[in-house]
Amino acid sequence: MGVAWVFEYPLGDATSRIGAQAVKEIERQLEAVGAERDGHYFVDSMPYRPNVNVQSGISLVYLLHHSEFPHSTFTIAPDLKERPGLARAVSDRGFDLILGKLGSGLTPDPPGKFECTGSKYVLKDFAVRVGSASMASSFKGVVVEIEYRPLSVTSMSTALMREFVRSVLPVLSAETPTFISRMQAHEQYYPIDTLHQYLDLFLELRKRTTLQPQPQAQPVQPSSFQPPPQQNAPPVQQ
Repeated sequence: MGVAWVFEYPLGDATSRIGAQAVKEIERQLEAVGAERDGHYFVDSMPYRPNVNVQSGISLVYLLHHSEFPHSTFTIAPDLKERPGLARAVSDRGFDLILGKLGSGLTPDPPGKFECTGSKYVLKDFAVRVGSASMASSFKGVVVEIEYRPLSVTSMSTALMREFVRSVLPVLSAETPTFISRMQAHEQYYPIDTLHQYLDLFLELRKRTTLQPQPQAQPVQPSSFQPPPQQNAPPVQQ
């Protein structure tokens, strides 16, 4: 795998219908410049939370998978305060089974699981993956992953990536992904860096969902209905 940039595609309204239309439009743009569909792809992220009795010694961790690396599990334990003590690792897929036996320390959080599914396109040295992100089966956004495969040093591919994005998907060309901007010059790029970008995006989507204002209940209006005046019953005939 080369260097990849992961974007959230801007949507006016994050509904599944609007998202599906955006995916079709991106695919149309890719096919218009000669990109060919090359199957499907899949990314998922499952949070594991520490139990109450071990929270002081174990932090929140995320297990991620990418269909380009079917035999690997990517583990990231981000420090959400600018991540100064970031811990992450790559292991065989069997690590999922091991973690499942550590219920006394870490337990999965299925409501926080993210999945991203879509199609992969290839255009010469570039691979573009376009998918819909969902949390607990609820649509959250459209994700675009652009990979330049020949290079594995971030700074050496920056100019080419910007030119490709500007030419093919100009709506994404406003800025470089934050994770890429934080990398040092000539720093080696690894597959887990791609999964880290997905995690950043998933966390932002979840945060945005949490912060959305909830509709307030409307106060009950007093009824304008006035009962008819009661009439006296006729006297009973003896």
